[in-house]
Amino acid sequence: MNDGSRQGELERTLGLREATTIGLGTMIGAGIFVFPGIAAGRAGAGAILSFLIGAVIALLVAVPTSELATAMPHSGGGYYYVSRGLGTFAGVLVGVGQWIGLVFASAFYLVGFGHYLDDLLAELGAPFGVGVEPLAIVASILLTAVAITGAEKTGNLQNNLVGVLVVVFAVFLGWGVLDALGVVGSTTLPDEFLPFGSLPVLSTAALVFTSYLGFAQIATVAGDVRDPGRNLPRAMLGSVVAVGALYAVMVFVSTTTFDAATLGSFGETAAVEVARSLLGATGAALITGAGLLATLSSANASIMSASRGVFALSRDGVVPEGLAVVNRRFGTPHLAVLLAGVPVAALVLTGRTETLAEVASLLHLVMYGLICVALLVLRRRAPAWYRPVFTTPGHPVVPILGGLASFGLIAFMSGLTLALGGGVLAAVALWYLLYARDVRIGEGSREEVVLPSLAHAQVLVPVLLPDPDPLPGPLARLLPGLDLLVVGIYEVPKQTAAEQARDEFGEEAEEALERWSRDLRHDVGDVETRLVFSQEPLASIERIGAEEHPDAILVPRPVGEESIGQILVPVRSDANAERIARFVAAIADAAHAGVLVVHAAGPDEGGGDRGSVVDGFRRRLVDEGIDDERIETDVVEGDDPASVIIDEAGRHHLVVVGESEPDDPEVVFGDLTRRVAREIERPVLVARAERDGSDEGG
Repeated sequence: MNDGSRQGELERTLGLREATTIGLGTMIGAGIFVFPGIAAGRAGAGAILSFLIGAVIALLVAVPTSELATAMPHSGGGYYYVSRGLGTFAGVLVGVGQWIGLVFASAFYLVGFGHYLDDLLAELGAPFGVGVEPLAIVASILLTAVAITGAEKTGNLQNNLVGVLVVVFAVFLGWGVLDALGVVGSTTLPDEFLPFGSLPVLSTAALVFTSYLGFAQIATVAGDVRDPGRNLPRAMLGSVVAVGALYAVMVFVSTTTFDAATLGSFGETAAVEVARSLLGATGAALITGAGLLATLSSANASIMSASRGVFALSRDGVVPEGLAVVNRRFGTPHLAVLLAGVPVAALVLTGRTETLAEVASLLHLVMYGLICVALLVLRRRAPAWYRPVFTTPGHPVVPILGGLASFGLIAFMSGLTLALGGGVLAAVALWYLLYARDVRIGEGSREEVVLPSLAHAQVLVPVLLPDPDPLPGPLARLLPGLDLLVVGIYEVPKQTAAEQARDEFGEEAEEALERWSRDLRHDVGDVETRLVFSQEPLASIERIGAEEHPDAILVPRPVGEESIGQILVPVRSDANAERIARFVAAIADAAHAGVLVVHAAGPDEGGGDRGSVVDGFRRRLVDEGIDDERIETDVVEGDDPASVIIDEAGRHHLVVVGESEPDDPEVVFGDLTRRVAREIERPVLVARAERDGSDEGG
């Protein structure tokens, strides 16, 4: 998926652990340091229930999101699912709302960062004396500059931070629980579980729901997750359960250390005072340092995510297309980053931590509620392209409950939050009416596919970097409606390690892949991208083809003309003939092209076998709707069948072949197909055999 922060890989895919870490790395962040004091001050020890309610709602949304992610593994997350399920208006509401929600969340994190930095400077005896807001604004300016220059990679920062935070909290919370239970001290339990009544529990749940925004980030890498039907829901649900338990324990330790009123007076840095009480100055310093890093990292990730949201909206034409322009020097969407970073600095000036968090929660709850509605609508419509690997258990009860809970929690927010959030949504609706009403995204893009019989077919497009062949316009115009995975393959010297390859070639490779993919998006819309550093490019294509099981692999080469007029189809047997015929017929019909079916016979083949192969394939094409007059056949004898095909290919605009070992899904290129793919100077489409349990698009 192209999200503006790709990282190269060396023969690697995402498993359950890696996918779960993405969610944990986003959710174990600023909230756990900033919320405990605020939440306990509003709901007492009952804030434990607030976090658990938030976790239950997140779980009810995570299950439908898992289904949508496996059906539409594209960048854009909730915006993509809602726009494709509910149409342009709902997509605009969610897409712009998600961007603004992340801006509010970033401001919330940076205000927390300002508090922690102010406390740290005071602990060190060197107070700045300038206040929290100026420190937060300076941080927002620096993070915006970092996002524009690309000097930092948010993913690295997040993943490394997870390990550090887990260790810190294992020590801190482990000791806190032992202390509360009397194992290392006297037993201490809260005097009253609900000192302010039950209603604050729900309003506090609405406040702290910001803590659970990260699980949806797992959906954005759905295309890179191995065995998504199994691993995506496990990663989403597992990360929410783990984080919910962590927050509950944090509140338990906090409310057994201080009473609710005292915790409320500590505000954003209550965790520091709890650590000081339990572990002394060392514990306070440890939590202060961890809180400083977590708030900064969460803000960094949110600003980057917000900028990617603007980038996706611009690509769809929902906001001006110029906002998607990529800076030639830094390779980043600098205008999109500015539209994320500048508003953050402005919101920081308010200093209203709770309001910032609640508005972020409100806008995301709207998105989560609409995600559940989108699932219900798509299940009812059952479009041909909707083929999820994972399906929601308990449908339709689970998405209905998820939608009602998401929308219902909004009712418990403060009046100021409802006014601000409602104002944002009203402004988005006005933007739609004035600017985006004529933009067509969503279901329409699926109904207007160029190759309807192959709608939503999965096609792998390998691109050899750093100087790839362009995808010819005549070929690109046939691709809308297909699911494209563009794999940029950067060949590196033998014995080059993954980290070394990323360090030496990463920036050049990412920029080259982004340029190539950007051109393709103008023709086909959203595409998945992956960057691979490989010592053997063709072997990497085979590996990824075997893992992803695409319907076809398209090797881009120049067409040689302004249209596809002739298609060459080498056939050797009846194996995989039905799948090859379907691709050939769909392309030939859309391009109004002629077809030459060639059987390159070896010297030992009998005459009857030679004619039966091409005649049988011709009948398949006719059955698929191609006029018999547009089909030619030929049988050519030679000791080297591949050379015959390569020589013939120069007189055609596209070559369609089948995989060499259709009975073995691990073998994508046999000797013949390998030579054809490597040596032919025309685009080559390798149609893969249909596997058991799969079905054709359309």
